Amino acid sequence: VGGNASWAKRWEKSSLAVTGLYANNTLHHKLYKQSVDWTKDPVLGDGMMMFRQQLGEYGLLKSFCSFNAMSSAMNYDNFEAGSVDPLEMNNLNLYTNTSYTDQLADKWLIRSGVAYSRDSEKIQYDGLPISKLNTLASIKLTFTHLSSASFRTRFGGDINQEWYKQTISGDSTIRMDLADAQPSLFVETEWTLAKKLALRTGLRAEYSSLLGEASLLPRVSAAYKTGIYSQVSLAWGKYSQKPQNDYLIFAPTLGQERADHYILNFQYRKERRTFRAEAYFKQYEALVKYSYPNSPLAADYSNDGNGSARGMDLFWRDSESLRGSDYWISYSYLNTKRDYKDYPERVMPDFASAHNLSVVYKRFFEPLKTLFGVT
Repeated sequence: VGGNASWAKRWEKSSLAVTGLYANNTLHHKLYKQSVDWTKDPVLGDGMMMFRQQLGEYGLLKSFCSFNAMSSAMNYDNFEAGSVDPLEMNNLNLYTNTSYTDQLADKWLIRSGVAYSRDSEKIQYDGLPISKLNTLASIKLTFTHLSSASFRTRFGGDINQEWYKQTISGDSTIRMDLADAQPSLFVETEWTLAKKLALRTGLRAEYSSLLGEASLLPRVSAAYKTGIYSQVSLAWGKYSQKPQNDYLIFAPTLGQERADHYILNFQYRKERRTFRAEAYFKQYEALVKYSYPNSPLAADYSNDGNGSARGMDLFWRDSESLRGSDYWISYSYLNTKRDYKDYPERVMPDFASAHNLSVVYKRFFEPLKTLFGVT
């Protein structure tokens, strides 16, 4: 259904890699009957470029750029309204970043970066054109001080500037614009308190100019080595997230959504074998609720939602026991309920599933230079 091409070259202190992809689902849809009534089969094109340059003895400059374009059209079965409506979608995404890392002195490290993304989405639903444009620019700077072999400090900050525009063209054109500057500062320390015990503490301060709201987010974690190849760790932290722009264009007075995370982790790693078990509990507060989807009234939105999630993850990978083979098994259990959006009560969200099991096996046949895998 398509083609992929790549090219790479390495010099003494630099390298460049370029890839490109084109995919067209027309032939696939002719061979295999579709439940979707496509009027234009999905077409995808994307590309990537990565450049690396060594600067001095320890400095490294990396630049990355990617784009993605996709278009499709279908007759959408709007079963709620009892009609079949034409739907056309076009998306163009551009993302680029540049990072620089270096050692400033014997005990000082620097890491900096800039990034820019532009996501354009154009939808035509039943003859009604809707366009969305989301642009984000980001600058980040981090310093690390290696005070001693058992103590280090990391601090810095970043600034994210976001612009969001949505346009609906009908009998009259409706334009909704948002702009948000989000500066943040953080400090983090890592202590090796004893031969087998390590502690990490952190504090992050965030601010949103759109919401006019500041957040102070403490986080702490500790790790204890239970053996030569194993360790157990415990972590707690506060996190916040700005509501989706689709909500803020109608209700810009909404506040941050918040969560508390508690995580217990055990890991065993020897040679090329890894076992990991993790249990967690997450408490959500100030989630966005609304009376009905896409309500244009600010009074229909609030931060009265809440929820919780608890579960565990198990993971085993063995690349050692079977010659030429690599396999891993993962299982996760999730029990989560939320009262948010237009939910009438606390229930499991439709995106969540209680049990997930994954088994992967790969075998490389040396004489044939062939890799065989099953999932």
